[in-house]
Amino acid sequence: MKRRGLTTCLAGLCVSMLAFATAGCESFSDYCEAKMDCEGGNDADIEACELDLEYDSDQASLYGCEDYFDSLAECLDERAQCDSDADNPVYTTNDCEPEQLDLSSCIAD
Repeated sequence: MKRRGLTTCLAGLCVSMLAFATAGCESFSDYCEAKMDCEGGNDADIEACELDLEYDSDQASLYGCEDYFDSLAECLDERAQCDSDADNPVYTTNDCEPEQLDLSSCIAD
């Protein structure tokens, strides 16, 4: 279970986890605020989102996968968007699937 957070996230294509203000940035507040604005949420949800992202960043670092994490962060910063046409609006990250798979592979190795 040592890979719980990141592995769980990657299995779900990180829809609820990754996307950041900038690659390598230690604060994920911009992403989490945008995600909650899209999906609905409050300050506690934003804080929980930030903590999850910090944990996943730490996990990537522990496995030597910082470059993959940063590449994914940069992609998501540029491409994540709110899909408000859905029945339940969701902050989508589908355009970054190759980066997500690269990170997943790095963690699994």
